[in-house]
Parts: sequence; C-alpha cells; structure tokens
Amino acid sequence: MTTIIPIKTGTVRIRPSLRAGDMNKSLWRRRVDILTDRDWTQPLPIYTYLIEHDEGHILFDCGETSRAGFFPWWHSYFRFAVDLNVAPPEEIGPQLRARGIDPRRDLNALVLSHLHHDHADALEHFRDTRILVSRENYEVS
Repeated sequence: MTTIIPIKTGTVRIRPSLRAGDMNKSLWRRRVDILTDRDWTQPLPIYTYLIEHDEGHILFDCGETSRAGFFPWWHSYFRFAVDLNVAPPEEIGPQLRARGIDPRRDLNALVLSHLHHDHADALEHFRDTRILVSRENYEVS
C-alpha cells in the first residue's frame, strides 16, 4: 500500500500580480506589475510530499530552509515580491527525523519537480540521498 503524506515546510507570501499575471501583457510589463504591486497574498503553504511505499520512502520536493532570506540585497524580485517564512523546526530534515526517518539514510530517493528555491533549497538535509530531477530542469539551472 502507498501513502502520500503532505508536509508543510513554512509559508510564502507573494504579490497577487505574480500569481495572476495578465498573460496578454509583455514579459517586462508583467515584471513591472509584480514589482509595483503593494498587496500580498495570504501566507501560502510550501509543501513537500513523503511517499510511503512497500519498497521504501520517497520524498517529492524538499521545500525551503529557515535561511530563506539569503538572497542578495540587489535582487529586486526576492527583495520586493517574495516573503518567505520558515522556522528551523519546519525544515524537512527535522520533520522527517520527528517521524523516525533519517533523511540521509532512510529515503530511497528525493524527487525534485523543478529547481525553484521553494522546492529545492533544503538539499543540505540529503547529502547521501539519491536525487532525481528531469534533464530539462537540470540543464536549465
């Protein structure tokens, strides 16, 4: 039997124009809209998914870390359009250990959907884990 367990690894608030940008506008106009938007969404959960399978544990995405604000001061997108909130106990490593799973030895694999920060920043918890990501996402990064 397979069980999928969502695990929340903090929250993120973004500018509403980022989530619902007008695709009829140019890319540059959408970016300006995001940076000039003064509203925020409600906190949105950052989830990872633990898959418990007869053949072992697989984690889908690894979430964000408590050091999520490390982006450079000059990076306008992260400075003005993203508000990350992750406490150290919310990181995936401590949460897996609280479930009796050592992230370095008890996972068959970590599957990354893509390499955005809120899906892959907590890689430090998985130094000895097999990590799977599509060639397309790996080559773009």
